[in-house]
Amino acid sequence: MDTDADVESAAEDPPLQWLAVAVLGLALAAVGLVAGLLSIAGVAGAIVGAAPFLAPVFGSSLLLLLGGVVLFVGSMLAWDPDFEATE
Repeated sequence: MDTDADVESAAEDPPLQWLAVAVLGLALAAVGLVAGLLSIAGVAGAIVGAAPFLAPVFGSSLLLLLGGVVLFVGSMLAWDPDFEATE
């Protein structure tokens, strides 16, 4: 069980590996969301025509979005000093 001092020290000095994973997750989710919205809007073909290296991003936009959300939520649960894991 964590004490209040543990919670305060975690808030003041966050573990950088979980922070980096959270930022990566947010970036992947944002890229997946934008690519998905552009695909729905019907402009993905024009973008891929101008920049063919972006074709895999549009092809896997849902996977990028879900993977980014999973990375972000997982890192936040691992970082949270108040989270009580069931034993």
